[in-house]
Amino acid sequence: MPIGILRDFHTDSLNEYVDQHPEEHLRSYFEIVEKAGLKRYLEHKDGENENSIPVEKLDGHSLVGLLIFLYRQDRFCSYDGSEYLKLFTNGFILRCLKRLKELDDLESSKSVQ
Repeated sequence: MPIGILRDFHTDSLNEYVDQHPEEHLRSYFEIVEKAGLKRYLEHKDGENENSIPVEKLDGHSLVGLLIFLYRQDRFCSYDGSEYLKLFTNGFILRCLKRLKELDDLESSKSVQ
């Protein structure tokens, strides 16, 4: 699948999720990122960057908030999508999606028991 199609699918899915779940307050993505302690990674201080984020330790709410933050930051600051596209090509988005799947599987197994 061409990366542009994947990116469009992903961002459409993010926006749709935000709209369908107002109870999660995902429009406050900046506050979610701050509460999760991720701001330092996004400010690129001390050699930290998005790839340094311990995705495997994040809960689902923080992770979705982070994805929305990164998408909107690129959309409203870079305007061309190039920075967000890098997150696909360097494997960051895949790490996030795997973590979300892991969390979903954990939740599903709890509801079965």
